[in-house]
Amino acid sequence: MYEKPGLYKHWDFTLLDMLVLEACYFLAYYIRHRRTLPFSGSSSYTVMVLLIIILSLVSGIGFHNYKQILQRGYFKEFTAVVQHTVIVTAGLVLYLFITKDSSEISRLVVGYFSLLSLLFLYLERILYKGFLRRRNTRGYSRRNAILITDLGISKDRIEKLRVDLSGIVDLEGLAIADDDRRQLYEKRQEDISYCGLKEICSLEDLPDTIRNRWVDEAFILMTDREDAASSGILHELSTMGITLHFVLNTEDPYHTDKVVEKMGDTILLTESIRSITFAQAMTKRVMDIIGSLVGLAITGILTIIIGPMIYVADPGPIFYKQKRIGRNGRIFNMYKFRSMYRDADARKKELMQKNEMSGLMFKMKDDPRILGSGPDGTKHGIGWFIRTTSIDEFPQFLNVLLGQLSLVGTRPPTVDEWNKYESHHRARMAVKPGITGLWQVSGRSNVTDFEDVVKLDLEYISNFSIAEDIRIIFKTIKVVMKHEGAE
Repeated sequence: MYEKPGLYKHWDFTLLDMLVLEACYFLAYYIRHRRTLPFSGSSSYTVMVLLIIILSLVSGIGFHNYKQILQRGYFKEFTAVVQHTVIVTAGLVLYLFITKDSSEISRLVVGYFSLLSLLFLYLERILYKGFLRRRNTRGYSRRNAILITDLGISKDRIEKLRVDLSGIVDLEGLAIADDDRRQLYEKRQEDISYCGLKEICSLEDLPDTIRNRWVDEAFILMTDREDAASSGILHELSTMGITLHFVLNTEDPYHTDKVVEKMGDTILLTESIRSITFAQAMTKRVMDIIGSLVGLAITGILTIIIGPMIYVADPGPIFYKQKRIGRNGRIFNMYKFRSMYRDADARKKELMQKNEMSGLMFKMKDDPRILGSGPDGTKHGIGWFIRTTSIDEFPQFLNVLLGQLSLVGTRPPTVDEWNKYESHHRARMAVKPGITGLWQVSGRSNVTDFEDVVKLDLEYISNFSIAEDIRIIFKTIKVVMKHEGAE
């Protein structure tokens, strides 16, 4: 019988961190006020007790703070603790700033809390990881495992698997599916090592060899595991009660994520360019909703100021609606403040020879279609101001609220661009497009090849994290304030 990981793999570290943070908060309050319970002071102190729990969950789950925690060394663990502490402390400071409760809560309490958390979180994690490693290598709780592999698997891949399994199971040895290896065993050369692991037998002799040995699990990492499965050896191991883990190939050129899931009674191996957790998806959506509400409030103010200017420059609609392509080919209407003349789309074809982009996007420095630009496109009128300050993008917050766009994602292509896509271009639309993204904050005016845009988008998708989204949002604000990359 195999005990599956729970709903959340590192619930123990999550719970311990929250308890330690709360203890540090109470201790910080006592050091500053010489009172035991913060509940006896301002109600803001009581709110912060709950807020610490929420911020710890956000840091741990949303920012992947517990990823590979058992494999991290002392220095990497310290940097992870620093990140966790900074996020929680920054969240508390932001809460105090927004609610204007900073006058009721001592800054020393927050300072003491930050320093105490840094120290005790680190000690807690190091000590608890030591406990887990001792528990997993002693007594009945230890899990013994063997590795089934072949000579077609690189030694680096085997070594990586050993590192990934360290602190979780003990690899007692391995069996290699290779005819030459079997001949060595027949000559009684039993003490053979490979990649630092003792070979206990050949694959054919594995069931007989481990029948009376302590083995809980077997990890199968083979060039073609179907060969072993067809021989019936893996089935025999399974009937012996040994849990089998099939190690999936993660060295494919497309760097896709693979997960096993169940739909009804059907077991599936699901492969995707990127897989995210439910917690990540929910965190991203909550960020989108909050960001879109703030953005729409600003859009309302801008409409009162910018709207009349647009109408005077070219009488007509203040907002511009265009069909764009969303996630995996969905079509939606994207909204902007109109920064071009009403016939801009019709004039695009005659200007294509002046396109400064190489590939499937259109970009022109002196674009005569921009409001107030003049016949040669060199004048700087209201349209130029709206575009260089990125004011034209604000109505897109409505698309974010409707779930058609995200705050951060890839650029949504036009329908005519989409119809010219090649197969590898389509991958950039595997996620919900965004108002901003990695391309926009990477000096978009200097990126003139569409293939480079695709590379940046795929880099964003492959390395997605909530922390990266927040970094891009802040960098976007910086870029917009300095008018970088907007021409």
